[in-house]
Amino acid sequence: MRKKFIFLIVNLLSIKCALAQGQTNYFPRLDENSETFGLWPLFTPLMGVAPQCKSASIRFANQVLDEFAEAMVQAQSFSFKAGPAMLMIDATGRLPMEGMLSDYYPIVGQDACGILAALLPIIDCTNPAFQNFEIKLPIGYSFNPGNSIACQNANGKHCVAIYLPMSPGKSNKFKEMFELPAGGNPHSAIEMLNMLKQKKSFLIPNFKNLHENFNIANQMFESAGGKLALEYLMKNPVVRSILSENSELISSLQNLNLLHGMANSTGRMGASETTTINPIIEIVVEQIVKLFITIWAGAQQPLGFGQCVPVECVYSDIGSNLNTFFATPAFNTFDADPYVTNDRYFCVDNNIEFDWNSLDTFISVVFIGLAFFLVLGTFIDVLQQIFNDPNQNNKNKSIGLQVILSFSMYTNFKKIISTREGGGDTLSCLHGMRFLSMSWVLLGHSFIFALGSLFMNNGSTFQLKAFTGEFGLAFQAVVEATPSVDSFFLFSGLLVSYLLLKDLDKSKGRFRLVMFYVHRYIRLTIPLAFITAFYILVLPVVARLLGTQRSIAIALSQKEACTQWGWANLVYLNNFYKHGNDCIGVTWYTCDDMIFFWISPLIIYPMWSNSSKGACTWWFLWLIGATFPSIYETWTFRLGIDGNPLPGLSDNTFLQGYGALPDFYRQPWTRFQPYLIGLLLGYLLHKTKGKQFQMSKTINAIGWQAAFLCGFAVVYGPASQYDKYPLSNLEYTLYNGFQRVSWSFALSWVIFSCTRGYGGMINDLLSWKFFLPLSRISFMTYLIHTFFIFIVNGYFSTFAVNASLTLMVGLYLSHLICSMALAVLLTLAFESPFIRLEKLLIGAMLRPASNEEKMKPV
Repeated sequence: MRKKFIFLIVNLLSIKCALAQGQTNYFPRLDENSETFGLWPLFTPLMGVAPQCKSASIRFANQVLDEFAEAMVQAQSFSFKAGPAMLMIDATGRLPMEGMLSDYYPIVGQDACGILAALLPIIDCTNPAFQNFEIKLPIGYSFNPGNSIACQNANGKHCVAIYLPMSPGKSNKFKEMFELPAGGNPHSAIEMLNMLKQKKSFLIPNFKNLHENFNIANQMFESAGGKLALEYLMKNPVVRSILSENSELISSLQNLNLLHGMANSTGRMGASETTTINPIIEIVVEQIVKLFITIWAGAQQPLGFGQCVPVECVYSDIGSNLNTFFATPAFNTFDADPYVTNDRYFCVDNNIEFDWNSLDTFISVVFIGLAFFLVLGTFIDVLQQIFNDPNQNNKNKSIGLQVILSFSMYTNFKKIISTREGGGDTLSCLHGMRFLSMSWVLLGHSFIFALGSLFMNNGSTFQLKAFTGEFGLAFQAVVEATPSVDSFFLFSGLLVSYLLLKDLDKSKGRFRLVMFYVHRYIRLTIPLAFITAFYILVLPVVARLLGTQRSIAIALSQKEACTQWGWANLVYLNNFYKHGNDCIGVTWYTCDDMIFFWISPLIIYPMWSNSSKGACTWWFLWLIGATFPSIYETWTFRLGIDGNPLPGLSDNTFLQGYGALPDFYRQPWTRFQPYLIGLLLGYLLHKTKGKQFQMSKTINAIGWQAAFLCGFAVVYGPASQYDKYPLSNLEYTLYNGFQRVSWSFALSWVIFSCTRGYGGMINDLLSWKFFLPLSRISFMTYLIHTFFIFIVNGYFSTFAVNASLTLMVGLYLSHLICSMALAVLLTLAFESPFIRLEKLLIGAMLRPASNEEKMKPV
């Protein structure tokens, strides 16, 4: 689902500056009979709100004036101390503020004329006189949440106001604002901006009609409140800087004598009498401001601000007040979250509470019981290490004692950090590959989630550079990080095939199919269930300690999503439900992986029971079947890379129907190729195990070069679309159909060559024992890393920062290190004890019975 956020047109300058300049018409003193409110509605709800909210807001406004007057007196004696009302004002976000909209995207020539003509029909782009326009579209941070913590400290309520105009006939459901419109829209933002530079147009969401948004902006500015806000807006230094950058455009429009037509086409009756700007130039300037607002409505991140208001007000009062003030239903007109009410999602105060239900009680009891066994097991284990013979065999211990000792954090931690491998036929190179793939997953998520967050001042500019190749070819590894997940599918298929074939040889084809599935289900589901419970119980506590509105909103949403849909994760059907991945979104991978595991015996057993030729033929038939869906869907429905829709080209009936649940990216039938190739690799390693295998240096060199070229083409090949967008349907079809095959064969060669002694320095690196402990916590790191990203992004949403490569690398390293540190603790609590328990209680059932055989997991 694509986020479509809109540029806010409200200027929240400091009241202190306004009052100091004697601008009392902006902020008059109020009473219950007041009919005019100046600009106070931009700071507190006064219009169209509940009586108790209006009364509280009147008291608040007057208290601000009183505190300001007192502060002016105190300032003379250098003893100024802000009162609670002034602190609430300071906690309110102001737009635009210094640093916002700090970069520009140039639109020139026919492209600029095309946009102006869409809004002003009097412009004829076939006329050479109209082909010299240049628009410098401001790009950058456009959302200022204010300071929710400071607001709560001042005993206020912090709520968010977002500008989102509605199309006629559209409902006010938030989700519909994100959907691509059916059919082509000749005036949609994406199609207009396609005329600018096709190679960059795919970054711009397609959802609003430019001409329609322009009319909405006009309607707002023509309201009584809008005129006053516009007058105030025009004096803001940030706005003046934007207009100064576009002085040539203003001059060009003025020289072309279009003022009369522009005024008539937008309903502008004349200049404001209160402004000192030349009335004729003012018309041009106002149109330019509205033009930017209109384009931003289809092209940028959200525009909104946080208001610190009296606690008597609720979220609906915020929208009603601003909509009444501007005489346009454009603020807070949507439901943002399916699990949490708007008032709880968008507002926070000192009375915020997380609903406690029977599930929370059950989770608390389980966690307390788990903590008891962890402490008890560790305590007994340490005592035994001190007073008993450390070489004493576990067989002499009772089953009950062995169960308790399974929870020993002391022993489990030693096993996690141990660099000793489990057996002689261990695939050592997988340790490094697993850790590096996990790090790559976090790299992609850290950049994507951070750049899409509200605290990034120039996030849209940074994304524009990142997704158009301006950071160089090397950065493509961040942009195209999806093969990192395919690596895990390959590893999973490899290990399942390699181990199952080993067991089939040992049991001569007889194995317990039920226990084969039970073992896998227990191994994956217990850690996943505990992580889901962790999100439900612990994430809200951490968010409440942080206190920011955004972190609390995320925690509320995740808690409710996991409460309602956590069960889908545990039965591995989450990809097939509309909200199934709302709880810990990365669990889409575990769903697909478990499905692949369920059907793996249908592929492995025939390969084991047939000749090599028959096995390869059987496997190849499965590969053909797994390749067909990607080719068919991409070609038939005109999809882009990884199934991303191409605005104006892709078939919306597919995107909203068959291709919606699950979507192309998560569909098991489009992700099966790496797992299948892993099964084949496991078969080849099994067949060559213990046998003399020789390969010439020439063949080895050719294999490594081919593997490098295949991997390089998958990751860096899509960079070609920067110069040619969109690519042809054939190019997209070939890429989607065979990218996972190419990537998997590249990694397969690395694994095969390394395990058979031909890896050289690469094998030495990947088999480095340093990677072994990191590999053991990779699964838990994958499950928990979004927890840290949520926390960091939620906390940083209280202020804006400028995106840079240095900052993004710092965020990534913090996410990686903190996620791994927490993963160690959670592995000790949620994973290691139950692995040992499973070995102890179930392992003996998974192989032929033998009194002398040591218990080993399958």
